[in-house]
Amino acid sequence: MKRSTPASFFTSLLLFFFLTALTSGVLGRSQNKGCSSSCGVLDDIHYPFRLQSDPEWCGKPEFELICESGKDAVLHNLSSKDKYLVTEISYHQSQFRLVYAGYVTGSNKCVLPSAHFPLNTLYLIQMSLWRFSSTEDARQLEYYMFGELASFMSCKQEIHNDLYKPIHCLTGDNNSTTYVIVGDDKYEIRNLENSCRFVNFLPVDRDSGYNYSDIFELLARGVWVSLDLTTFNNFESCWKESWSLAHYIYRYLNSPYNVILVPFYGEFAFLSCVYVADSARNHNHVIFGFTVVLVIAIHIALCQLVFRFVMAPLSIYVFLAYNYWKTIRKPIDSVEKFLQIQQTLTPTRYAYSDIIAMTCHFREKLGQGGFGSVYRGYILGKFPVAVKMLVGSSKFHGEDFISEVSTIGRIHCNQ
Repeated sequence: MKRSTPASFFTSLLLFFFLTALTSGVLGRSQNKGCSSSCGVLDDIHYPFRLQSDPEWCGKPEFELICESGKDAVLHNLSSKDKYLVTEISYHQSQFRLVYAGYVTGSNKCVLPSAHFPLNTLYLIQMSLWRFSSTEDARQLEYYMFGELASFMSCKQEIHNDLYKPIHCLTGDNNSTTYVIVGDDKYEIRNLENSCRFVNFLPVDRDSGYNYSDIFELLARGVWVSLDLTTFNNFESCWKESWSLAHYIYRYLNSPYNVILVPFYGEFAFLSCVYVADSARNHNHVIFGFTVVLVIAIHIALCQLVFRFVMAPLSIYVFLAYNYWKTIRKPIDSVEKFLQIQQTLTPTRYAYSDIIAMTCHFREKLGQGGFGSVYRGYILGKFPVAVKMLVGSSKFHGEDFISEVSTIGRIHCNQ
């Protein structure tokens, strides 16, 4: 059985989308392999990460790594005072493990970074990967990037609080005691005791076997930083950014053409965003090319839908309306059609001015017939004729007049 045209079209469109996604993924992986590097246990460093020695089109500058001693990959743009190492990258799960270098390279594990953990810098790195349209979106990362934080406090007095756990290996100023509290909101000021001051905090991945006495062992494991590293996340962020800008223009640009211009502006902003994101990903804009083809395919699909479900029914309705109008238009059309058919009787057609002259402006009325009045007239001034003037009405369709004329036409008077 032959498949219908719409079904074939939509099947082809879905197949095209699948092949586009598959091909873009394969080409993206092939390009990443061209920029692949290694450092210590990291044997496949590619987008968005890059080594300092990689070509300039590889990865993003915010994710640049410095390979120290051939084994330690330092994310050097994260902090200017402390070193943080990238010890593991999971491209499949879009995350990487970050750990303070003092817990890996130093002999003393009971130590804290000299500066506060650069959480704001991680926001900026996240924003460089996700093209957020507002800083409010980036602020939400504070609540979703890390599950829990270990906050360290220096207290001059002994604290009797179950949340505060003492860290005896860390000595504070003036024989103060260092405490740690771990939780998703324990860094907030409401948890700070009167005799304590905030020292530092570090993100942690706490498991069910966690023990406060092993806090530095937990910190030495590092923390998973979730970042969306896939191409389609760029699509999502670009879509969000472009249409938020289009919505802003629609609200604040008072123009009667907004309904037409705003969708085109949103589409242009989306393609521009994908182009910029693809420029950071590779140097030959393969993903951008497939995105353009995808947008064109969507336009074709929309045109097909509009033609099939809007234009085609509208054309049928117009055709039916025209045929209906032809059947109810003026009755004289039926009479004209009758006269054209009766050409063998060689009827003579007179102009209205001739009829007026024959009847002397319809002066002498002989009577009232079916659907009109009958007047006396003379052809060439001497041959008497009867002239019937039709009176149009909603009930007159010309059939009775046609029958009357046909009957009279077959009567021959012999004088």
